[in-house]
Amino acid sequence: CGYQSMLEEAVAVVLSPSHTPSVGVFRLCHPEPAGLREVQLCRKSGFHPDHQCNGQNPGNGVYEGCSHVQWDTGKSVRVVDLRR
Repeated sequence: CGYQSMLEEAVAVVLSPSHTPSVGVFRLCHPEPAGLREVQLCRKSGFHPDHQCNGQNPGNGVYEGCSHVQWDTGKSVRVVDLRR
């Protein structure tokens, strides 16, 4: 969560073709509840649902939906997968 630590408005765009809706925009909760801090202190790697103790949906105390983000369907987007 490097960018989310440095930038107050850092968001994650999540693409999931197997869920509806298939696109979501989220941010780690900060400063209260302390979702950002919880994830920063985690030493596990890969996906693990530990941080979803209050449910898997936005507003669970760890992350929340970004209702202020708006999609402009007239603009194009290029998605780059930076995983190795």
